[in-house]
Amino acid sequence: MGYTSYSKVDYGSTMRSRSLDGIKTFALHDDIIAGKAVAAVHANKSAKSVTRECRDSDAHPSTLPVAIWLDFTGSMQKVPEILLKSLHDLMAGFLEAKASGRTYLNDTYPSVMLSGFDDYNALQWGGQAAATLQIGQFETGAIELIAGMDEFWLTGNGGGTNQEQSEAAAYFMLHCVETDHWDKRGGKGYLFIVTDEAPYDRLSSKVASEVLGITLQEEPTSDQIFAELQDRYHVCCITPKMTSNFGASWLQSRWRKLVGPQNYIELDDPSKICSQIVGFVASCEGVATSDEIAQDLGIDASTLAMVRPDAN
Repeated sequence: MGYTSYSKVDYGSTMRSRSLDGIKTFALHDDIIAGKAVAAVHANKSAKSVTRECRDSDAHPSTLPVAIWLDFTGSMQKVPEILLKSLHDLMAGFLEAKASGRTYLNDTYPSVMLSGFDDYNALQWGGQAAATLQIGQFETGAIELIAGMDEFWLTGNGGGTNQEQSEAAAYFMLHCVETDHWDKRGGKGYLFIVTDEAPYDRLSSKVASEVLGITLQEEPTSDQIFAELQDRYHVCCITPKMTSNFGASWLQSRWRKLVGPQNYIELDDPSKICSQIVGFVASCEGVATSDEIAQDLGIDASTLAMVRPDAN
């Protein structure tokens, strides 16, 4: 995966064609809602006993892994749809030259993996534990990213505990993802978690076994998982407005402890999530100042001012 290139023309023509054909953003989800498909995770998105790779290629000899995990539970309202429908802002933000004439990734090329998580306990009640994680592929082209959206099921299931399975998503990134950026260059990738819930306090053996197909010798805490994860990734949590727990002090406290105060962002405009992701990466890569990035992308410079560029 990830051997194609992003094209504004491809993106536009694909979206127009889908619109004319009546294809919505999430084809599987729409079919499930309409009773045309069984309520189950698409086979291509199963997390059990799988790995994901972000590899260099002749087309892209230096790839930069960017993983985006979306909370698919009901408290997120329409945010997943808003984000996934604005993918052009993500890829164009990385690749298209700004007014200054610069681009943000220098010699690297973004390889983006879109994935989702729910609440294992709530899904158990509904008989769909496998939906706890839905794993995308690392992609570099518009058509592939759009096609991958067709396979997501936005379950909307949460357990009412203010906790979802983001710790399982983090564990997957740590133990089931391989990237040339890390293996060849010792470079950190990027992990964005878009949620309005906290992770569970630890990854349970049951979730590891039934969702990931992994046998744990001991159950790691979320603090342990995220601490280790940050050796290989710049980790950022974004909580957008329009979600149920936006602004909650307990949520702020938990995520700031897990990823650092500078890497927890509350975002007033959910339509700016993709631009915020681009800005975070650009800030960490040190290609421009916070003010310059904010002006380029139309976002609030204060959300970037605390992001600390960290040597790869």
